[in-house]
Amino acid sequence: MLLASAYFPPVEYFALLARDFVPGTPAGDLPIYIEACESYQKQSWRTRCRILGANGPEILQVPVVHGSSAASAAGAEGSGELRSFHSLRPLPQSASSFSQSKDLQASLPSSSFDNNSHLAGPSPYPCPGVDTPPDPSAPLRSGRGIRSISAVRVDYSTPWIVRSERALDAAYLSSPFYEHYRDGIFAILESRPETLLELNLALTRHLLERLGIAVELRLTEDFAAPGSVLDDYREVLHPKRPNTVLRDLGLGRPYYQVFAGKFGFTPGLSILDLLFGEGPDAILFLKPWGNP
Repeated sequence: MLLASAYFPPVEYFALLARDFVPGTPAGDLPIYIEACESYQKQSWRTRCRILGANGPEILQVPVVHGSSAASAAGAEGSGELRSFHSLRPLPQSASSFSQSKDLQASLPSSSFDNNSHLAGPSPYPCPGVDTPPDPSAPLRSGRGIRSISAVRVDYSTPWIVRSERALDAAYLSSPFYEHYRDGIFAILESRPETLLELNLALTRHLLERLGIAVELRLTEDFAAPGSVLDDYREVLHPKRPNTVLRDLGLGRPYYQVFAGKFGFTPGLSILDLLFGEGPDAILFLKPWGNP
C-alpha cells in the first residue's frame, strides 16, 4: 500500500493503515509505504487537518518555509546549523511493488519523542539519482523547480503550534479521552521537527501506537507514476474530493462526537476526533470486525 504523508490524517487514512492488520502480527510483516519522492502539493492533507469545534468543522494548518526564507535555511544548513541530508540510490522500476526501502526508524533524524515513537537515523533525501538536494529556495508551486516533499521545512516563525493547541483544547477538552492523549501529541509538536515529512511521520507513528495498530512504515526510495502500482491511495484522500474508502471497507458507522447534538454526526475528520471520543475502542471503528 502506498500513501502520501499527512498531518493528523483523516479517519479514512488510518482505516487503510489498519486494513490488513491482524492483532498479534509483527509490524514487520505488514509494511506500508509513505511517499517520500513526490513534489510538494499545497492544499492537501499533507499540511492540514480537519477537526470539529463548537462552531463546526475547523481546519488546522502547518505553515511551511517559502522562497527567500528557504534560501536562508539552506545557507544555515551549509554552515552546519541545520542537519545534513543524503541522497538515496535509484531503485529498479516496478509496476507491482516498491522494492526494499529503509525502515522508517532508520530514515528520519532522532528526536525527543517519548514512548519509543521517535524516528531515528539520518534523514534521506529522496528523489533517486539526485546526488545533491534540490534547491531549497525553489518556490512551492506547480511546474519546474518545485521542491521534493522531503525538502519542505516547517515554518516556526509564527505561533501556529500555540494556536493549534488552543484550538484542540477548545474543541476536545470535554471529550472522554482528550487529556489522556493530549500531552504526548503536544510533545511532538513542541519538539519542532525540521521538515514537514519528519513532522507528519512522527505524528502518524505516535497515533498508530496509541490506536494499537502494528504496521511498519517505510519511506519510498523511488517515485512511482500514478496507476503503476496497486493499492495507490496517494491522491484518493484529499480535503477537496469525496472518497468511498470507509464504505468500501465496510466501515463508517458513527462514533462519539462532542458536538453531535449540535451538528449531527460529522464525517471526514482527523483521526484525533475518533481517538479523543472513543479512546482504546477507536480501533473497533477502523476494522470490519469491530462492527456489530
